[in-house]
Amino acid sequence: MPNSMKVVGDSGHLGLQVTRPVRDAGLVEELKPEERAEDENPPYPNYRAAIRIHAFDGLILILDRDRVAQSDAAELVAHAIEETQTVFSALNAIVSIMGQGYMVQLPNGSEAGFEEGDTAPVQVSPNILVIHNESDESVELATELASMRETQVS
Repeated sequence: MPNSMKVVGDSGHLGLQVTRPVRDAGLVEELKPEERAEDENPPYPNYRAAIRIHAFDGLILILDRDRVAQSDAAELVAHAIEETQTVFSALNAIVSIMGQGYMVQLPNGSEAGFEEGDTAPVQVSPNILVIHNESDESVELATELASMRETQVS
């Protein structure tokens, strides 16, 4: 079951708990049990991605700024623009630790049409997340972007 958008802290920005997706996408890498200090609380990241968050109508594309080549990012963003006929702000952030997992803050989430409580499925591909609403168009585009990314890294 996809997580729902939440308002994060005093900022009033939207955020989404994405622990499993960021792990699966390689946006975080964690220490192995034998590398952890005994008194260290989970999670145990030794890498948390610096990310760029691109907003489009019904869709948010999150890219690892260090692991996605600019030319690959441009290809993904251009495809999303072409398909949605929209583009909103792009912001830099970092994957945040939240409790015993991870979240992404989405200051541009409302520009993409998301509101607190909205269900937000996440499509995962190497070094990217595609957060989308549940419209057929957004689901199809998220699948296309993930497939494009798979091709880029193969």
